[in-house]
Amino acid sequence: MEVHEGYDQLLIRVDSSLIADAWQGLTGRPLTAPLVFDISLPSRPQLTQAWHGIVALAGMASALPLAGKARQFAQASLADALASLLLTQHAHNQQSALHADATFSASLRVVRQAEELMLRRLQAHVSVNDLCIECGVSRRTLFAAFQSCHGLGPMTWLRERRLEAARGALQKPSRGGVRVADVALEYGFTHVGDFAGAYRRQFGEAPSQTLRRGWAYA
Repeated sequence: MEVHEGYDQLLIRVDSSLIADAWQGLTGRPLTAPLVFDISLPSRPQLTQAWHGIVALAGMASALPLAGKARQFAQASLADALASLLLTQHAHNQQSALHADATFSASLRVVRQAEELMLRRLQAHVSVNDLCIECGVSRRTLFAAFQSCHGLGPMTWLRERRLEAARGALQKPSRGGVRVADVALEYGFTHVGDFAGAYRRQFGEAPSQTLRRGWAYA
C-alpha cells in the first residue's frame, strides 16, 4: 500500500477479548482455541456495503464527546457490529464450530440479510414484508431470528440505526440551515415529537441540543 500526504485512513484496533466475548454471545460457548482470520476480503457487494456501514458508524463515534454516554453507546454498537461481521462474514479457522448449530446459522443468515437491506435503505421506506421477501422467510421466522441474535425486533433495530444516522446529520456543522424536523423526516420520522423523545432516550439529550452544538463548532 502506498500512502501519501493527505491520505485518509481509519484504523480500528480490535482487542481479542472483544472477539472472544462476541464468540460466546453468538455460540453460547467460550472460545477455546485462537482465531486465525483469512486476510483476504471476499468480493461481495453486500459485504462491502456492510463495511461501509461500519466505517460510517466509526466516524460518527469518533466525533462524539469522549466522556459522553452517546459515545459509549456508539462504541458499543460499533464493537458489536464489527465483531459480528468478522466472525460471520470472514473466513477463519473456527467457522465449522461457529456454524455447527444449523438453526443458529439459519437465524444469523436471515438477520444479516435483513440488516444489509435496512442499512442500504436508512432514508427510504422499509416494511416487514420487504424484509421477508428479501430473506425468503415468514414474519414469524424473521422476528424469531432477530430476537435470537439481538433480543429485539427488526423494526426496533432499524429505528436505532436511523437515530444514529440522524445524530450524525445533526452534528454536521456544514449544514447550518438544517432543522431538527428536516433531519427527522429525512430518516423516516414523520412525527417530530416522537423523534425527539426516542432521540433523548437513546442519547441522553434533545436533538436540538445536538444541533446547537454542531452550529457552535461550525
